[in-house]
Amino acid sequence: MNAETVRSRFVKTMHGELPADRLPLLEWAPWWDATLQIWRQEGLDTDRDLRPYFGLDTETAFGVTLFKEGKCPMERKELAHR
Repeated sequence: MNAETVRSRFVKTMHGELPADRLPLLEWAPWWDATLQIWRQEGLDTDRDLRPYFGLDTETAFGVTLFKEGKCPMERKELAHR
C-alpha cells in the first residue's frame, strides 16, 4: 500500500472518501508555549519542526470572509434576537 500525500489524503477526506493509508492527522493546539519552554530547557532543539516528529500532517490556516460588512444575517438588526 502506497502512502498518500498530505493533499491527496485531505481532498479524499473532504469528499467523503477514505484515504488509502490513514485519515489526516491534525492537532489544533499540539503544544503550548509553556510546554515548549520546558522541552527546550530539557534539551529540545529550538529549530526542530515538531509536526513530523509527532507524525502530524502539515497544515495551513487562513480566514475566509463570506459576507460583506453589514450583510451577514446575524448582524442585521431586523433579524437580531430580542
